[in-house]
Amino acid sequence: PIRTTRENFGLLQINDFRKNRFTDLSISLYESLANSLAMALGERKAHSAIQESEKKFRVLVESQNDLVVKFDREWNLNFVNSRYCEVFGKTESELIGKTFEPLIHEDDREYVRESLEKLDHPPYKSYHEERDMTVNGWRWFGWSAQAIPDENGKVLEILSVGRDITGNKLTEQELNKKIDQLNRTNQLMVGREIEMIRLKSEVNDLLAELGRSKRYSSPDEIYRQEKGKSSGDVDGD
Repeated sequence: PIRTTRENFGLLQINDFRKNRFTDLSISLYESLANSLAMALGERKAHSAIQESEKKFRVLVESQNDLVVKFDREWNLNFVNSRYCEVFGKTESELIGKTFEPLIHEDDREYVRESLEKLDHPPYKSYHEERDMTVNGWRWFGWSAQAIPDENGKVLEILSVGRDITGNKLTEQELNKKIDQLNRTNQLMVGREIEMIRLKSEVNDLLAELGRSKRYSSPDEIYRQEKGKSSGDVDGD
C-alpha cells in the first residue's frame, strides 16, 4: 500500500508470474519505494493545501476595508494587504521585510511594545490604540493582534487587523472638553452661591449691630433661596 500514518493514496502492484522472482530484499525495496511515494504525495498534497489556504486568505483580506498585516517578533512585516499599502502610500515590496515601528508616533511606541508583549502568553491576543503616520497625516488606529504559536507555544508570527478610529477619538476629545467646561462652570456656580450666602450672612450681622431685624433667617434658607433662583438677581427687600 501507498500510505502515510494519516492517509491511504493507493496500491503499488508489481506482477511477475515466474517462480521465486520476489526475494525478501526485492520486497523490502518495493515497500521502501511505496513509502517514498506516499511521503512525496503527502507533501505535495500538504503543499497544495497550504497554497489554497493562502489564496483564500489573500482573497478574504483584500476584500476588507481594514488594514491586515502579518509580522514576526521583531516587527518585520511578512504580509500586508492592499488597503495597508494605500493608507501608508507604499508598495508591498517597500514594506515586506521592513519594520513598521517608524510609522508609529514616538509617544505611543512604548505602549505598543507593552501591548504586543502580551502575545507571548495565552490567550495570545492583544488590543491597543496608536497614532500612525499615513499619507493623510497622523491618524488613530485600533489594532487587534493574534499571535500564531507553534505546538510548543513559541510565537511564530502575528496577525493584526487595524481600523481607523480617528473619528471616534476626535469625538471623545470633544466630549471630554465639554465635560471639563461643564465641571468648571459648575464650580463657578457653586462658588457664586457660597459667596452669596457669605454676603447675606454679613448683612444679617450688620443689621443685628444696628438693632434691626435680620433680613435672612438662616444660611440654609439663604441656600434654598439661591437654588430657587434662575438668575443672579439679588433680593430687593
